[in-house]
Amino acid sequence: MTEAPHPSIALLQKRLAQTRRRWIAAQLTMALLRLAGALGLLWGVALLLEVLFWLPATWRTVLLLGLVLGSLALIVWHLGQWLRAFWRLDEEHLARQIGRQFPEIADRLLTLLQLERGRCSSAAAALVKRAQQELATQIMPVPFEQLAALRPSHRLLGIGLGPLILLGLGFLVAPGAFKAAATRLFSPGRTFERPLPFMLIVTPGDTTLARGDTLRITATLQGTHFPKQLTLALRYAGELQPETFTLIPDSLGRAQFTLPNLQRPLHYRLEALPAATPWHTVTLQERPIARGLQLTLHYPAYTGLPAQTLPLDVGHVTALPGTQVYLQFLTAGAPVAQAALRFDNGAIVPLRLQDSLAQGSFVLLQEGTYWIELQTADGLTNVDPIRYQLKLLPDEAPIITLLRPEATYTLDDALEAPLLVRVHDDFGFTGLRLYWRLAQSSFRPVEAEFSYRTLPLTIPRPLDQEIEYRWELRADGLELVPGDVLEYYLEVWDNDRVSGPKATRTPIQQLRLPSLAERYEALDAAQDNIAQGLESLREQAEQLQSTFQELQETIRRTQQAGWNEQQQAEQLRQQQEALEEQVDALAKQLEHLAREMQVNQLVSEETLERYQELQRVVEEIRSPELRQALEQLQEALRALDLPRMLENLEHVRFNEAQFRERIERALELFKRLRTQQQLEEAARLAEALARTEERLAEQTQQLQQQTAAQDTATMPTPEALARQQEAASQEAQQLEQLLEETRRQMETLRGTPRQAMDSLQQSLRRLSLPERMQQNAQQLRQGDFSGAQQEQQQMQQQLEGLAARLSQLRQHMEGGQLQLNVAGLRQALRHVLLLSEAQETLRNELQALRTDRPPATLARRQEGLIQGTRTVTDSLRQLARRIPQMERAVQQTASEALRAMEASVSGMAEGTARLASSNQTLAMMHLNELARMLADLLEQLQRQSAGGMSLAQMIQQLQQMAGEQQQLNDQIQQLLNDIQGTRLVTDQLERMRQLARQQEAIRRQLHQLARDREARRRLLGDLDALARQMEETVQELQQGQLDRRTLERQRQILTRLLEAQHSIREQDEEPRRQSRSGEDVVRESPPELTPQQELDRLRRALIEALESGYAPDYEALIRRYFELLERLQQPAPQTP
Repeated sequence: MTEAPHPSIALLQKRLAQTRRRWIAAQLTMALLRLAGALGLLWGVALLLEVLFWLPATWRTVLLLGLVLGSLALIVWHLGQWLRAFWRLDEEHLARQIGRQFPEIADRLLTLLQLERGRCSSAAAALVKRAQQELATQIMPVPFEQLAALRPSHRLLGIGLGPLILLGLGFLVAPGAFKAAATRLFSPGRTFERPLPFMLIVTPGDTTLARGDTLRITATLQGTHFPKQLTLALRYAGELQPETFTLIPDSLGRAQFTLPNLQRPLHYRLEALPAATPWHTVTLQERPIARGLQLTLHYPAYTGLPAQTLPLDVGHVTALPGTQVYLQFLTAGAPVAQAALRFDNGAIVPLRLQDSLAQGSFVLLQEGTYWIELQTADGLTNVDPIRYQLKLLPDEAPIITLLRPEATYTLDDALEAPLLVRVHDDFGFTGLRLYWRLAQSSFRPVEAEFSYRTLPLTIPRPLDQEIEYRWELRADGLELVPGDVLEYYLEVWDNDRVSGPKATRTPIQQLRLPSLAERYEALDAAQDNIAQGLESLREQAEQLQSTFQELQETIRRTQQAGWNEQQQAEQLRQQQEALEEQVDALAKQLEHLAREMQVNQLVSEETLERYQELQRVVEEIRSPELRQALEQLQEALRALDLPRMLENLEHVRFNEAQFRERIERALELFKRLRTQQQLEEAARLAEALARTEERLAEQTQQLQQQTAAQDTATMPTPEALARQQEAASQEAQQLEQLLEETRRQMETLRGTPRQAMDSLQQSLRRLSLPERMQQNAQQLRQGDFSGAQQEQQQMQQQLEGLAARLSQLRQHMEGGQLQLNVAGLRQALRHVLLLSEAQETLRNELQALRTDRPPATLARRQEGLIQGTRTVTDSLRQLARRIPQMERAVQQTASEALRAMEASVSGMAEGTARLASSNQTLAMMHLNELARMLADLLEQLQRQSAGGMSLAQMIQQLQQMAGEQQQLNDQIQQLLNDIQGTRLVTDQLERMRQLARQQEAIRRQLHQLARDREARRRLLGDLDALARQMEETVQELQQGQLDRRTLERQRQILTRLLEAQHSIREQDEEPRRQSRSGEDVVRESPPELTPQQELDRLRRALIEALESGYAPDYEALIRRYFELLERLQQPAPQTP
């Protein structure tokens, strides 16, 4: 039996078997590494050759075959080497390898193995065993498992992995090139072209288009180097020979070819030698299209516009918002499965299809674009549809313009505002309103909110309307008191039912009820401006005179004119033009002033006529003669013509003096007229204050009695009455100031009743009205109603008396001035007639001479006539400053007569009797014309002074007015019975206003009667009282205030009218001359008078008429006189 080995030896054997296995694995790994390195190097070199040289197919075949054979050889060789090493490796061989690597073991391991196997030893077994144990003990600590041959060396790793890493880097750096090389290498039978340095990309390639579309072929070259031109080949279907086109790429390598309106399918390709694209195919399909588009516009109903059909194929829409757009069109091309309208805001409106007809509609609400979209069952749509524009026509807001009244309108006591408003809209209206609120008041709180009423308006058309509306404020419950300001505006709405009615309003305007004192205050301010304008005009005229005198003295002294003189003449002309412009401005101011006085009824009709006459006087200040004389003077200065200079200087001097005289006349006439107007103003202010005190007395009595019938809610408070009394106190102070100003104005004028004015002013001061009114206001606040009422009634009576005295003073002033004017004109006319007679005598004597050298006595007599004419001219100049009716032609005619006389003297001095006689005839003609003018003016003043109404006419007119007054009183009685105990309604207010207009018409008749001098003389007090009572009735009726006191006043008016008739009849009953029947008296007539005797008789009759006053046949007499003079002025036939 075999003995088991020692454990140590068994362990060593086990370790040695493990080492052997590891050594076999290591040898295999190193063999594989060497094989991988060899294969990697072999294939890498082959790929690199292909990459670099693009080997032909034969070479690639040989190369691939060599690679395959070489690879197999390497695999076989390495595998054989490993197998050989595997079979050779036993335990002894392994022990020798371990001994070589571990010198401390050397051959001990081999010896141990041999001893174990019983080889190489003949010793005893025990000795062998022991030797084995010692060897095992020595070998055991050596780690021969770490044999170096078991790990590949770094060099072997580099050899095996290096080629593989390089090959991998090649694929990473140039993957395309190495992959393509590998592809070519493993495809030895294929021929591969070397790649070009550029790439040719063609779009669209194969595509399908609609017939008629445009084909756009785009070629794009990519690379570093590309050819300078391309060749495009086109081949239509059915054709063999293609058409070629040369394309030139741009700097970016792009080239494009466009083929419009493609009708046939085709094939195409591009060539860029040596490259070429394959043939691409373009096929065609039919697309749906829209034809014959027809639009119909149905405008919103509120516009009233008819439907409108647009022209064929017009798809653009410009219309109002809300317009319904109906459209239809025909489809062509491919059958349409769906049709719709698309809008740029994303909205889609489907259309109805019926065969080839498409229909639909939409509402135009906003601007934008739309287009027609058609689609076939295959999904093919119409390409590039036309985009139609949608535009909105704005429905403009309405326009409203308030034409009347002005922005700030002054109300009268009737509290009516005439509104004239113009509205315009493009389609119509839905309403018009008037809004108002109380904005300012001294006695009531103002209103924050606007009230309104609807005004009549024709709805919805016409589109342009003018609405005239008389706004009666009392009908809307508006009872304004002086000082109140009402704000109002109008608003109109159009009929836009799509976007909603649009409104437009007028600017806010004001209605103001001023007091009479405020109206006169504005009038005084306007008069102050006119007075300042006239004063400025006079000062500038004096500067013009000074400049002219300097020029005149220079020319007369130097007997020549230079550049400086020409500049002075030009300065004179400019100053004269500036004065003319100021005259025009003053005339316009006077016209406006007269219109304001007439509209506001601030003055009587007589005063208004005087202002209109003053306006004519101001207009006559203009001097075209002065302007013409200055222009002629400039021409003479430029021509250096001394005689013409001196002659024109004289003309300028004369006309400049006339110009200044007319300014002085206008200024003095204005001062006189203003004084008379101020007296009338003071009388009216006193009357207004009297009415105020009467009203306050009535309201104070109401406060005192507190009757049950009185509505306490509407009863004025003591504080309100006190404020009104304080306002009256201020007006009384204004009255005192006005009288003081009038007194000072009278001191600067001649022929004014200064003493009477001083006496009246002293009386007013003694009354102390402002202070008493202030005390009366305190009594009202303290509740002393009884004492306050008595004081108010007393002040009312005093103010009425003051108003009567002022009216009488004004009338006496006007009458006295009129008498002075008539007397002055009579004297001037008498002198003119005497001068005419003397001039005629002198002319006849001169014509009777038979020599051209008349004696000096005739020249001296002519000088005397000249002096007399100058005296008459000066008198007329003074009269013109007091008589506005005297026209400018009167003084011009007198000046012409004076010039003719002076020319006659010059003719006699020069020995030209014929020339002197003709100038005397001319002077006589001017004197006769002057006499006619003065006679007409005198007759006008006498008619104004004497009046033309007989007693019978006065009685008849008073009877007529009494009858009308009786009818009016009956109507007022009936109306008072109807409204007794009830509130007024609109119809009753209208009846009261109608009655007020009737009473105003009677008052105007009475005013016209009062203008007659005889009526004023006989009925002065009665007429004034009647006028005041009628005016009070008119105001109460206009204000809707009707009571028993009004009826009582009406009875007094009727009674006074009847008493006035009776008074005139009594005055008319006086002894009359008795008449008797005429008898025929036979008497021998005297011989017929000669023309000279007839002329003398007429002159004596005229002189007697002038001395004794004018008879009714005065005008006929003066006309016969002039006719005879004209016949006598014919040159007498010369005796041979």
